[in-house]
Amino acid sequence: MTSGQPRLDELAGLSPDAALERLEATADGLDEAEAADRLARTGANEFASARRTLPRVVLAQLRSPLLGCS
Repeated sequence: MTSGQPRLDELAGLSPDAALERLEATADGLDEAEAADRLARTGANEFASARRTLPRVVLAQLRSPLLGCS
């Protein structure tokens, strides 16, 4: 992608065809060479880990208004 990576909120307002054009992609996907090139340039398409500990998860759940405990 020569024009920089678009942000998700920029793509969300576009039509599917316009989003594909902005991503320099097609509805059929990328060919293997282009996919390999993008992987090498930008890395894997992964979410960063939240790294929350179990006690923090439990505490957040106990504070949930759905449980009536605050």
